[in-house]
Amino acid sequence: MKKNILSITIFIAIASIVISCKKNSVSPIAPIASCIEVSLNSAVGTDSQTVAINTPITPISYSISNTAGLDTASLNLVSVAVVGNLPSGVTSSFSGGVLTISGTPTTAVGSPFVYAIITTGNTCKSVKKGVIKVGTCATITLTSAQYYDRVQVVPVDSPIMPITYAIGNGGTGATVTGLPQGITGHFSGGVFTISGAADTATGNVFLPYTVTTTGGVCSSIATGQMRITDDSARIILTSAAGTDEQHVILGTPIVPITYKVSGASISLNMIGFAFASGSDSVNIVPGVEARYNSATKIITISGTPLGEPVHDDEADYSVEVSNSTNSVILYGGLLFF
Repeated sequence: MKKNILSITIFIAIASIVISCKKNSVSPIAPIASCIEVSLNSAVGTDSQTVAINTPITPISYSISNTAGLDTASLNLVSVAVVGNLPSGVTSSFSGGVLTISGTPTTAVGSPFVYAIITTGNTCKSVKKGVIKVGTCATITLTSAQYYDRVQVVPVDSPIMPITYAIGNGGTGATVTGLPQGITGHFSGGVFTISGAADTATGNVFLPYTVTTTGGVCSSIATGQMRITDDSARIILTSAAGTDEQHVILGTPIVPITYKVSGASISLNMIGFAFASGSDSVNIVPGVEARYNSATKIITISGTPLGEPVHDDEADYSVEVSNSTNSVILYGGLLFF
């Protein structure tokens, strides 16, 4: 009887071990979390860029991948969404594990545009953020009289009426092209000014120019035109004001006096003496002479007075330039102490 009881006990013990082993062998393996990773695939900085309105953005691309390397088929079940704001004209697309944002912003209203890439549909969720800033171009506005930038007809060597433009909206300056020689542009205090006197003629043709803003997100332009004539005879004092009526002392050099003459087919006279070539000169008083340079069309009066005028204490002179259109004469004098 005891032998049977022992046999039953051993059988039950062996059966328990078998059942225990079988139970452990079918226990399920704990699942490994498989997140979907979102990483920038385009150049560094493309996910935080600034562009001008109506200018294409640099395309932004993100790689969508399974970080655990498991269950790659689950990528087909992943939902990729762009939430937040993209500027009008900019869209996103997802294909082959790559999300791409591209397009041309048509508005700057709402800038900066902050967006987020969110993946769902797997065991966990990933988020990646970016920003697109859209700006408007610098502005340029004519502030001088409206016709100054369009219909100015100015003789050679005569100053134009200054043309001014206000530069705004982030603009820090401007450049100009197409101006006649002698006329220049200058920027100061938010204003770009075109001024000066042209030393060459454009004939009967209006010469176009273009002003382009600098600075800001993008540039703007303004255009104008002017005509420089050469049909009339002109003479302009180009030395300092008052040099043509100066007090002088015997034996002391005078302050040089200069005149610029211009015009088509001009004839030039200095106190009755007709200038023709670059070597022509005439004495005002002993030691002081007037000389004409036909290449530059400049008359220069200079020297050291060695004798006084014959008739009085003042040596008067005149400069006359003329052509078939008109005649101009200027007067000056040297007053002796």
